[in-house]
Amino acid sequence: MMLNRELTNEQLLADIRGWLERGYTAATAERVKAIAARTSDVELLRGMADALADAFINPKPKKTGRPKKYAPTFDGVIDLDEIPPMTSREKNAAIVEFVKTMGIVWDIHDTNAKKGTSIRILCERKGIGVDTYYKWFPVDS
Repeated sequence: MMLNRELTNEQLLADIRGWLERGYTAATAERVKAIAARTSDVELLRGMADALADAFINPKPKKTGRPKKYAPTFDGVIDLDEIPPMTSREKNAAIVEFVKTMGIVWDIHDTNAKKGTSIRILCERKGIGVDTYYKWFPVDS
């Protein structure tokens, strides 16, 4: 005997509203998008659209909790919506370029840490700009 584990529409909408109340708007919107792609229930779609509209009109702050002592801070957050759509070949070329740059910058960072050579000189030797280095390693790192 197999139990039906699918949530009813009311349970699903309550779960979505709960996540939106906790402040997880972006992640919940992605989940709603995935659910909407595989369902054709008009009432469910309308309920999800209403819940998202309410969340975007009156956003709830995400509960932060106690701050972590050693949590790393990242100034450069990657916004996935700003990345243009690419073919797989373009995506692979971008990843290869990213990895090459990462390798060069880490090599410069290690050489600077071990030998104390100027970052500007190392960047000139490797053929990258100093601004590229500081995108990876901010001044205070």
